[in-house]
Amino acid sequence: MATPPSSHLEIAKQCLNAGKFVYLEKPMTMNADEAIELEKIISDNNKIVIAHYRRNLPAFQKVKELLNTNSIGKIHFADIIILQSTTNNIIAKTEDNWRLKPETSEVGIFMILHRIKSI
Repeated sequence: MATPPSSHLEIAKQCLNAGKFVYLEKPMTMNADEAIELEKIISDNNKIVIAHYRRNLPAFQKVKELLNTNSIGKIHFADIIILQSTTNNIIAKTEDNWRLKPETSEVGIFMILHRIKSI
């Protein structure tokens, strides 16, 4: 089960202190200050990785190819809209949908979309 970004730092600290391997989904922390705090506790003996699995999915690879080959011209602006039902069957059902709350997913996609729309 996924954990909200607001819990990533504390869970990572506990795992690192216990000598465990840490695999974090992005965002790895809620903000830059938490990322710096995490970086300070990582030693040479720790194993930590941040997931960026989407960059190798076919759709993302195609976009990269189009950009790299200049097939669609020089890009000056991108407007990304992701449409997804709040009742989608692939989203885990929880009492508290943390993905939609800035206090638990401050730098997640929902906050990014909110910031883009408010510019």
